[in-house]
Amino acid sequence: MDQSDLYDLISIISAMHNQLRAKYQSVRISALKTLVASLHHSNPHALILTPDMIPTIQGLLADEDELVQCEALATLVASLHHSGRYDLISIPGMISAIHKKLRAAKFGIRISALEILGASLHHSNPHALILNPDMIPTIQELLADANENVQYKAYTLVASMDHSAPYELIFTPGIISTVHSKLRDKDWRVQIQALKNLIASLDNNDLHTLLFNPDMVSAIQGLLADKHEDVRCQALKTLEAVIPHDDLCGRIINDTLISDIQAMQNDPYKNVRLQATTTFNLVSDYLGLSSHPSSTHG
Repeated sequence: MDQSDLYDLISIISAMHNQLRAKYQSVRISALKTLVASLHHSNPHALILTPDMIPTIQGLLADEDELVQCEALATLVASLHHSGRYDLISIPGMISAIHKKLRAAKFGIRISALEILGASLHHSNPHALILNPDMIPTIQELLADANENVQYKAYTLVASMDHSAPYELIFTPGIISTVHSKLRDKDWRVQIQALKNLIASLDNNDLHTLLFNPDMVSAIQGLLADKHEDVRCQALKTLEAVIPHDDLCGRIINDTLISDIQAMQNDPYKNVRLQATTTFNLVSDYLGLSSHPSSTHG
């Protein structure tokens, strides 16, 4: 780098630094987004990992505007990813800032915080962020959040943790009981979301072994006869998602369940019949059955 290039870089850093301290929220957010974009095209140490820039971004974790706070978190996580500076995750105030965002009143901010937490798991020890005395109860609350999208993100987050994570600390008997009760909720929308959350756990063998206990399996099977067609359809989709997991499928699939799925190919609702046929065919393939009975409906 010649002297001219160095001067230009110093000027850019200075300008970005000033924008991060700008009066207007939109300017601060724009500056943070520009920093993240720069990580894809240049040496991240050049713009972000400087003695002056990190403390400035750190200060934005406590910005008066919640959106700026979230963008600052995203910027730090992005810089961690692109630079390999995993020590950034332990910057004073970062974990507490994420924790605060997980409890934000706006569900969109809670989702953003979960996404940031999830992104960090790919590049750092999950124990550092999630498995601490303060964070675990918060994650448990989000598994039962009032917003269904937050719930799903929370399940996806836990499922993305590696096999060394002690899932029993998060999915305690009480939490599992709550999941079970949601499958029997009076509100069909709650039932559907509970089924979707269970599907989110399937990517993690340790987690789905913990969640899909006999009571849970029995509850899912019971939903095949639910009065609401969308619940019946989602129950079939859940069973379909289980089939690729040999250890789980072997415990769940039985003659009664196969008969129930087969009978559902004659359900009054077309979407249920189509899903029943798809699920039954997959079960047949798994068991090596020679024929796939078809629906009597058109």
